[in-house]
Amino acid sequence: MHIDVKTFNKDQPLFLGNIGVPEDYFPESIDHVFEYLDILKEGDYHSRDFLRMFELHRLEQYEWCPKVLRTLYDAVDFEPKSIVSFLACDEQAIGYGWHDDYFDLVAINVIGNTTWYFRDGSQQIMTPGDMLFVPEGVEHTVEGNGYRYTASICNKA
Repeated sequence: MHIDVKTFNKDQPLFLGNIGVPEDYFPESIDHVFEYLDILKEGDYHSRDFLRMFELHRLEQYEWCPKVLRTLYDAVDFEPKSIVSFLACDEQAIGYGWHDDYFDLVAINVIGNTTWYFRDGSQQIMTPGDMLFVPEGVEHTVEGNGYRYTASICNKA
């Protein structure tokens, strides 16, 4: 698999479909992902208590990084690039609200479902394995439906 983001329209999001990798590439459960919080290096994760979620950075440097994220990391042609993950702690977790990012990203739903809303009125429902390209500066908000683990390959160090 190769994702050539240089060919994408930089004005709007693009649904990339389902990654279509074997189930053993995904973590077994949300609890399985939580087990790794204890071994993350200081500074590589942030507890967003008010959001009821964790933000995990630079997962590509960890041996236990889920295979699906390593596969996607290798496939996306960003330079520099980094894996940033969002782990919802409970069913009441909320996202960041409306925002835009200062980098392009390719998002993948790893566990759970999300709905991405964009200022132009469009939306994208994401299930496990679904991928979405969001260009720098495109305003969006993400709502989860319960526990979720979503990751982004971002073109930032």
